[in-house]
Amino acid sequence: MSILPGALLLATILTLVGCDGGNGTSTAPTATAGPSTTAAKRPESLAHGPGPYAGRATAGPRAKSKPQRMQELMGWIRGAYVDGAPTGAMPEIDDTMVALGDRLYADLCVPCHGEAGDGRGPDALHPPAPAADSHAPALGADDGAPLDPAPRDFTRAVFKLRSTPSGSLPTDADLFRSISAGLHGSAMLPFVALEERERWALVAKVKRFSKRFTEADPATPVGVPEPPPVTSELVKRGQGLFTDLGCVECHGENGRGDGKRAPELKDDRGKPISPRDLTQGRFRRGSESKDIFLTLRTGFDGTPMASFEAYPLDQLWAVAAFVHSLVEDPVHRQDSPPVHPQERLGLRIGMRPLLGAAGP
Repeated sequence: MSILPGALLLATILTLVGCDGGNGTSTAPTATAGPSTTAAKRPESLAHGPGPYAGRATAGPRAKSKPQRMQELMGWIRGAYVDGAPTGAMPEIDDTMVALGDRLYADLCVPCHGEAGDGRGPDALHPPAPAADSHAPALGADDGAPLDPAPRDFTRAVFKLRSTPSGSLPTDADLFRSISAGLHGSAMLPFVALEERERWALVAKVKRFSKRFTEADPATPVGVPEPPPVTSELVKRGQGLFTDLGCVECHGENGRGDGKRAPELKDDRGKPISPRDLTQGRFRRGSESKDIFLTLRTGFDGTPMASFEAYPLDQLWAVAAFVHSLVEDPVHRQDSPPVHPQERLGLRIGMRPLLGAAGP
């Protein structure tokens, strides 16, 4: 069995070759099929499927076929979101699953996260430059720059994407979704091309890096009620709260990630980290109001993005509505949405095991 299907290699190559080379401002191929780009300003019509709002590992869509998963991957590269929800609970992790997780991690995850899971892989600080005979374009000023955000240190068991309160461990379904759906704006690509069993093996591997998963009690996911109707009044209120709650300090008044604190931000390991440009719609979790609301409630542990769980729910919904309104409509853009430089670094890093995989 090859590490990843040959179709994924083809998709990756097509994406890189389709980029305009050399200046770091390349654009993705025009979408002809697959999930639509989710940056359009359409109230609650941003389709990326059910998120982990209830933290359930037993509920989800029917397992997707390989062509469907390839289609999702190409949609993600163009800016869409992958539905990373599992179709069932985590299977029993026997010796075969442990060996599978070890092999997949060594092939796919070590370059960034390191053999010890400490986020100090060989490509974490020095991502590879394109080979001389490669069609992959250079990244200009970003070429060879450290990954931003830095890869997770699994030994600390501090995770950004959770459906659980700040400071607590993620659920198994949360980890599965992160592996499946990737993180937009980072080098963490979606591994939706892997079979679910393989992704569960990676979840188990990640958990083995920290004793917290065996010593701490499982956390209860936070609730995400149905959002209120989006009105101009709600968006205006959210704009005021965006300032009052300090969001502008990092994200800027217009949400472009250019707040006055942006240049000095660091994660909990002292590594530089950039706030999101909210207008691009490439959020870590997703760009529906429910996704934004959940991020506000849980925060991103290990980053300057704190939890606002103590604030009234109606205020968080207002902020979510305002952030949702900031996303620029791709219909009014001159070009296709650009491929994020960090995502392109992730594609480049992922090329090596793909090129080494044999078979279809």
